[in-house]
Amino acid sequence: MIDRLAAECARADGPPFARVLGEAGAGRTSLLRALRGRLRAAGIRTLSLSASQDDGGTRYSAVYRLLTCLPSVPEPPTGPAGPTSAREVLLDLVARVSAVPPDQRAPETDARLAAALAQVLRAHAPLVILVDDAHWLDGDSGRVVEPLARRLLGTGCGIVLSARVDGAPDPVGPFGGQEAEVVARMTDDGLLSSTVLRPLTRDQDHRLLTEWLQARPDPVLTRELRSLSRGNPAALRWAVRGLSESGALRVVDRHAYLVPQFEPPRFTTRSPLLAPIREAGPLARSVAEALAVLAPLGVGVETMLTEALAQPAPTVRGALDLLRRRRVLVAGRRGWRFRLPAVREALRAGLGPYQRRRLSALAVARVWEGGPTALDQDAVADLLVEAGGLVDPERAAAELTDRGGATLFTHGLRSARWLRAAAELITDPTRRAMTLVGHCAACAINERPTDAADSAEELISRHAPYVPESARQELGVIYVTCQWATGNTGPLRGIADGERTVLPGGPGQHAVSRAAALFQLQRYGEGRALLAATRDSWSREPASADFAHILGAGAAIWQGDPAEFREFLADSSRWRGQDVPQLRFERLRYQVSMLLAMGELTRTLELLSAEGIRVDQLLTTDQFMIHQMRGDWVAAMDVARRSMAAGNTVARPPGPTIMYRDAVKILAARGRLARANELAESARSQPVQADYLLDLAQARIRRLLGDGDGAILALRRGLDRAAAAGFVLGTDELWAELAEIAAAEGRVEEATGHLAAITSVARRMGTGRTELLSLRSQALVHRDRDAAAAAVELARERAQPSEIAGTALLASSLGYRPDELLPEAYQLFGDLDALLWRARTRNLMRAHNLPVPGRTATTAENELLLAVLVTEGLSNRELATALQTSEKSVEGRLTRLFAKGGYGSRVDLAAAMLTGEYP
Repeated sequence: MIDRLAAECARADGPPFARVLGEAGAGRTSLLRALRGRLRAAGIRTLSLSASQDDGGTRYSAVYRLLTCLPSVPEPPTGPAGPTSAREVLLDLVARVSAVPPDQRAPETDARLAAALAQVLRAHAPLVILVDDAHWLDGDSGRVVEPLARRLLGTGCGIVLSARVDGAPDPVGPFGGQEAEVVARMTDDGLLSSTVLRPLTRDQDHRLLTEWLQARPDPVLTRELRSLSRGNPAALRWAVRGLSESGALRVVDRHAYLVPQFEPPRFTTRSPLLAPIREAGPLARSVAEALAVLAPLGVGVETMLTEALAQPAPTVRGALDLLRRRRVLVAGRRGWRFRLPAVREALRAGLGPYQRRRLSALAVARVWEGGPTALDQDAVADLLVEAGGLVDPERAAAELTDRGGATLFTHGLRSARWLRAAAELITDPTRRAMTLVGHCAACAINERPTDAADSAEELISRHAPYVPESARQELGVIYVTCQWATGNTGPLRGIADGERTVLPGGPGQHAVSRAAALFQLQRYGEGRALLAATRDSWSREPASADFAHILGAGAAIWQGDPAEFREFLADSSRWRGQDVPQLRFERLRYQVSMLLAMGELTRTLELLSAEGIRVDQLLTTDQFMIHQMRGDWVAAMDVARRSMAAGNTVARPPGPTIMYRDAVKILAARGRLARANELAESARSQPVQADYLLDLAQARIRRLLGDGDGAILALRRGLDRAAAAGFVLGTDELWAELAEIAAAEGRVEEATGHLAAITSVARRMGTGRTELLSLRSQALVHRDRDAAAAAVELARERAQPSEIAGTALLASSLGYRPDELLPEAYQLFGDLDALLWRARTRNLMRAHNLPVPGRTATTAENELLLAVLVTEGLSNRELATALQTSEKSVEGRLTRLFAKGGYGSRVDLAAAMLTGEYP
C-alpha cells in the first residue's frame, strides 16, 4: 500500500489528491509517517499537517495553516515575484475572504483562492502535503479542494488527506458539503484516489507482534490479542502494552506467552480508540462506560442502562444510536456489543472501583431476579467478585464457594479467585478458614505458590484455631513448600530446627511439617531420620501418614533408595487418604513425578491410564517430561516455556530443575547453543534444587563448543554439589560425561573409575535408564560391542526416541552395525528436529560410506543449521567446532549463505531468523 501511494505521489501525471480512510486506530498516522519517509528518500519535499476538532470552526483555517507552514520547506532563490511575496499576497486574500459573510461570498472566490494557492505550491515542487485527521478541516477550505486539484494536475505537487471513518460529522474530509458528488466527480476525472485501510489479517498480526516483541508470539497469545483488537493496529499495540504492564505477557527463550493471572489484567486507560466516544459527549461516554460492564447481559440491557444512569429511555437510546453511528457499538439479536473488545476493556479500566462494583451489583441483581441474560455460571461468578459487598454477602459467598469448589481441577486460577472472594465475604470464622484452605489447595494445584502462601499466612496468623483438624496437615505442607517457592527461607529454618510450628496440632503433624521444611532446605538425611523416629505419631493420622510417605519416599529416591516408593506403587491400598479427592490427586501426581524423574515413561503411562488421569492434569514439569521422552519436542518446549513464563515452582522442587536441564538439551540438539546456556543461567536465578543437573546441561554445551576443560570443571562442580546435599539420582549422567571425555582422551584408567561410579548408581536405583547408561558407558570405555548391542536392545525396549538415537549413534561409532543404526539414528534425529546431532550423524554416515538421503533437503538443512548457529552469536572457530569442520570451510559456507539469501551481515540474518523470513 505504501509503495503504491509513494509511486502515485511521485508521478507528475498522477492524481494530485489522495484520501486515506480508516476507523480510529486503523493506522492512518503510521501510514503517513512511513509515506513521508519513502517520499523524502526519493527526493520529494513533504509537509506534514494535523487537524483538530477546533479547526472546523474557523473559516479557511486549513488554507491559512498551509500557507503559514510553507516556509519550513526549503525554497529555491527567487526574485521580487517569487514564492514568498506570492504567499504574502495570498495570506492577505485569505484574511479578507474570511471576513466576508458566507451568504455574501462571490461565486468565483474559491476558484481565485485555488489559482493563487496552486501558484504558491508549484514553486515548491516536487512537494507532497500530508494532512492527518482531515475529517476536522473546515468546510470553506473544502470548497477549494476540487478547483485546486485541477490546477495541480501535472505540476509535481500533491496532497494526501488522512480521514477517520466512524460516523463523525463530515467523516471523510470536507468537500464543501457535497462530499459524495465531489468525490465521485474528482475520481472520475483522475483528480482523486482513495485508499481504505482494512483490518490486519492474522498473518499481519503475527508479523507486527514478532517485530514489537522481538519474539515469536504463542498462538494462545495471538488469539487473545486478535480477539481484543479485531485487526485494528492501535488496539493491538494497546493490548500488548496492557498485557505486558500487568505481567500477563512474558517472553521466555525468545517466545512470547500469555500468562494466566489471579486477577484479570487491568488495562491502561490511555487509548486512541476512545476518541470517538469522547467526541460524542459526556452522556454517550457514560452510556459506553456502563455498557462496558453490562453488555454481557444481552437483551434488556437498555432498561438497566436507564436505571444505572438515571436517564429517560429515549435519551439512553439516542446515545446508543450515536455510538452505533460512530462505529463504537453494534446492535444485534442478543443486544448491544462493542465492535472492538479492546474499547470495552479500555472503558472498564477507566471506571472507578465503586462505579465498577455498583454496575456489577446491578447485573447480579438482574440475574438473581430471574431476568433473561446471556450469562453462564462462570460469568456470574466473575460479576460476584466485582460486586463484592454491594450484594447479599451470604448468597454471594455461597455461590462463589460452590463454583470455586466445583471447578477446582478444571478452571485453574479462576476457581482460586472465586474462593478467595468468597472468603472475603464470609464472617463466620470456621467457614472462612475452610474457604481459605480451599483457596490454598486451588493455588497449589495450579502451581501458584505466591498466592497460596498469602492465604496460608493469613490462616496461620489469624485463623489457626478455626482450621479443621482434617485440613491442618495439608495446609502445613502447602505452607512449607510455598515458602520455599517464594524464596522465603527464614520461616523454613525455624520450622526445620523445631523452633516454631506451623499450626496447632499433634506431634505427628508437627513432625511431618518439620520434615517437609528440612527437605525444602535440602537437609534430606535429617528429614528422613526425623520421619523414621516419629513414625508412631504420624502414622495414626491418614493425612499425616500419606504426606509423610510422599515426602519421605520422594526424598529417598533422590538419595538413591527407591524401595519404599516401589512398595507403595505396587500396593495402592497402603495409602490412607483414598477418599479425599485432593489427597488422592496429590498422591497420583507425586507418583507420576517420581516415575518420570527416574525416567520410567512406560510405567507412568500405564499408571495414568489405570487412574483415568490426563497428561494436561499433571504438573507442568511432568507434562514436559512426558512429551520430551515421547519425542514430541515441540510440545515439550511449549510446555516448558509456558511454565517458565508463568513462574511455576511446584511442591517438588527438583522437578523444575529437570525441566530446565532437558529443555537445555533440546535447544542444544537443535543448535540453539547460546539460548540453551541463557536458559541454564536463568534457572539458577530461580529457587531450584538439585542444581547439579544444570552443571550437567552446561557441561554438554561446553563440549559441543570444544571446551573440554570447562566441561570437566562444570561436571566436577556438579558432583560436589550433589554430594554435599546427599543427592544420587542423575549423578550417573555426570559420571558418564566424565567417562566419555576421559576415554576420548585416552585416559582409560580414569574412565574405568568413572564407570565404576556409574555402575554403583545403577545398582542402587535399579531403573532402566541407569542400566542403559551403564551399558553405554561400558561399551564406550572398553570398546565393548556386546555392551553396545545390549544397550541398543534396551533403548528400543524403553521406546524413547532420543535415547534410541543417541544409543544407536554411540554403538555405530564403535563399529557395531553402523549400516543399520546410523540411518535409524538419522531418521530419529530428523523427527526430533535435532539439527546439530543430525549433522554429526551425516558426518559418520559419510565416514562409513553410507548414502545420505535427499541431497537437496540435506543442503537446505546444512544451511539452516549454519544460520541457526550464526544467529546464536558463535564465532567462526566455534562454528567449526560445532559442525566438526575447519574454519576455512565455515568461511566459504558463510559467504555462500549470505550471497544466496541477500544478507548483508550476521545481524540481517539473525533478524530474518527471528521474524520467520528465513526460507
